[in-house]
Amino acid sequence: MSKKTLSYLGLCLLCVIVIKFIVLKPKQKDTSLTNLINHFEKESLSKGVIDNTFCSHETNGIGKSKGLKIKLFYPCEWEILDGERKSIVIKFQSKEKESYMATSNLIINEFPKPLTKEQIQFITSFEGVRKTFASSGELTSVEKTTIDGLEAAEFTLISKITPEIISYTLHYYIPYRNKGIALTYTAMAQSQREAKNTFDSKINQFKILAHKTKIRDAD
Repeated sequence: MSKKTLSYLGLCLLCVIVIKFIVLKPKQKDTSLTNLINHFEKESLSKGVIDNTFCSHETNGIGKSKGLKIKLFYPCEWEILDGERKSIVIKFQSKEKESYMATSNLIINEFPKPLTKEQIQFITSFEGVRKTFASSGELTSVEKTTIDGLEAAEFTLISKITPEIISYTLHYYIPYRNKGIALTYTAMAQSQREAKNTFDSKINQFKILAHKTKIRDAD
């Protein structure tokens, strides 16, 4: 067999291998936040319901919502509760399980005057978050992000609520005009291992809920 024929057969074999690799190579799963959100949006059923999993609630702009209409999303099986403290506008809570519970809070505080761009950048920085929130628990991560186009800080805190209960909380802090808006998503349990396992299993859902939030003035 001539060298020319061998070269031709070798080229054909290489082409077959490349084609098989392309066809048979498993498609990598895209787990980006955008694609996770799009998955749920495709299942939209009706106004106020994103799919069988997520529902929405909008604050009315009066009272504790301090002139803001904030559209929040939560798992439909969770219940809506009034905030226990003055700054907690509304609370969403999972049905209590034997070993854990999950909650989400909307908290709004007011500053004496609108924040400057420099103040917003500091508040959402690692140093700003550390100075403001580190006393609330163990700060494990801080990232800059945006919520509804607004600069925000995303961070995780581990706290001991009582001697028996440990919590892992994903926080979003959003400076807006003269307001500080906090979205919190918490998993709590009677052991650190159970709290962490629950938090890890829900963190993608928590991030989707946060990034679907819509913020506007009531006027």
